[in-house]
Amino acid sequence: MLIDSGSWLELNATPDSNTIPNQSLDQQIAEPSTYQPKGNEMEYTAVIKQQGDWWIGWVEEVPGVNCQERTHTALRQSLAETLSEALEFNRRDARAAAGESYLEEKVVLNEAV
Repeated sequence: MLIDSGSWLELNATPDSNTIPNQSLDQQIAEPSTYQPKGNEMEYTAVIKQQGDWWIGWVEEVPGVNCQERTHTALRQSLAETLSEALEFNRRDARAAAGESYLEEKVVLNEAV
């Protein structure tokens, strides 16, 4: 069983764009990604592991975003799509709950949680 505690999921990136060429998965796991988001990209942490013939993963910061696929690449793509859909659903739900008159303000964290 492999545990990839250093995978970063980039919403606007192609699957596996932060992996290191010519390294085994074990080497990549030992050396977490140093990907830095560009522009308005958002960055989330995906917990990914292989269990038997399946790859499973979930996004730490957003409950309910979890996927299962046959390949690591397919799992990363599925997580990105599921995360995007969950964020959009949550955004629409929050605005509907606010009613007619509300403010939207950015919340910025200055250090990693």
